[in-house]
Amino acid sequence: MDENHAKRIRSELVKAGMTSYGLLKGESRHLPELIHEDEHIGGVVYGRYSGGSGMIVATDKRVLFLDYKPFYHSTDEIKYDVISGVSVNQQDGTAGVVLHSRLGDYKLRFVNVKCATHFTHYIERKAVELETAVKPKPVKPKDVFRPTLSVSFAQDAQHFLWSHEVAVLSTVDANGTLHGSAVYYASDKNDHIFFVSKEKTKKIQNIHANPQVALTMYDTQTMQTLQVSGVAQVETEPEMKKLIQDRVLRPRFRPGGKTELPPILYIPAGDYVVVSVKPTAYTFADYK
Repeated sequence: MDENHAKRIRSELVKAGMTSYGLLKGESRHLPELIHEDEHIGGVVYGRYSGGSGMIVATDKRVLFLDYKPFYHSTDEIKYDVISGVSVNQQDGTAGVVLHSRLGDYKLRFVNVKCATHFTHYIERKAVELETAVKPKPVKPKDVFRPTLSVSFAQDAQHFLWSHEVAVLSTVDANGTLHGSAVYYASDKNDHIFFVSKEKTKKIQNIHANPQVALTMYDTQTMQTLQVSGVAQVETEPEMKKLIQDRVLRPRFRPGGKTELPPILYIPAGDYVVVSVKPTAYTFADYK
């Protein structure tokens, strides 16, 4: 192993907040074998997870989840384009960190607070860089993004919306009877919410009768909830419908090699329908 390369790795770990204790961990000693010569570490967190001791390392090219013990090691590589956010909470001088991704959540407890803060800022900065760098297929802005909103989301509520993908949708039929259903959703930069259903489902029939809807999202780990009221409409523009269907109906790859598909794929209720919800009011609550 190139000693200069190993020294550079240790220096970048220290700059990211790692203590002398952290440098002694098996994951830290293993990193020079994983980090490329042209790759640089921007953030690191280490602590306990359900499988024991682990470490998450964010570089300028990717994110690595490491568990390195004698006679056993495991490495997950996570691309930035599948990361949806990072959550941090502090208690008793340490932090809990959750890296949210389409592959599942990576959770660490008893994390060094300095590392957690630096790591969070780095992940958020990379998310901004990715959003700026990735140029989507040209589509008329008016077709994809609605120009105005009746309500503006605060940053914490917007982050919660963007970092989750399942909500309970509440609709009302022509007689005033409430109906609830769970939906996978996507959102755009204006915080419009989109979901996919089928034309003969109860919720679509209700939306045709009464476009006033509500969505509720809840996170059991962070004890945060977002409640949104809005006006729903069925999308008719083909390019928009394909864009949302690709985002919502994709398979989700969960830890352990499991693949999860949205339930709507299994419901025989006619053709697919894409619905957009324009928020008119919201409530964001953090019960911690």
